[in-house]
Amino acid sequence: EELCWCKEWEQEDEEAGQGDLERTISILKGTMTEVSSFGYLRMTMESALDFADQRLPTLDTSIWVDEQNRVLYTYFEKPMAANQVVHKDTALPENTKVSTLNSEVVRRMQNTSELLPLEERLEVLQKFAQKLCNSGYSLSQTRHILVGGLTGYEKRLRQSKIVEGSVGWRPLHESASA
Repeated sequence: EELCWCKEWEQEDEEAGQGDLERTISILKGTMTEVSSFGYLRMTMESALDFADQRLPTLDTSIWVDEQNRVLYTYFEKPMAANQVVHKDTALPENTKVSTLNSEVVRRMQNTSELLPLEERLEVLQKFAQKLCNSGYSLSQTRHILVGGLTGYEKRLRQSKIVEGSVGWRPLHESASA
């Protein structure tokens, strides 16, 4: 089946107060429901309009389109997420804990757009630093973990800026098929 457009339909949608995003959601939802050969599946959709901050939370990333029509993203976790990480007194070797926590810093930074203001990027790190403190890590240990993670992130960022296919190149964001 084809998707069709006509000026009259667009005017009807506008008169009903339906914007481009709502119209797109309605069409996609209907199309997905029709494609489903199972009569018992009911498709639902979310958009940034469903959230107070106009950002769409998806797994551990919140996504939105800014005024310049750029897709931006930042690290996201649900409000009910634990306020701790791997505890300092956990019976794991120290290097394993530090490596795990360094990787968590890298992940949070990779899920935060470089195009965001520094304050917003720092907020992601501040929240993680608080979780480290809540988990028994001293200020010195917290600093060591953050610096180690940021060093790893900066290395990944440099590798992603090398010409694709060249020695040392590595994408900042791996595709699911990689």
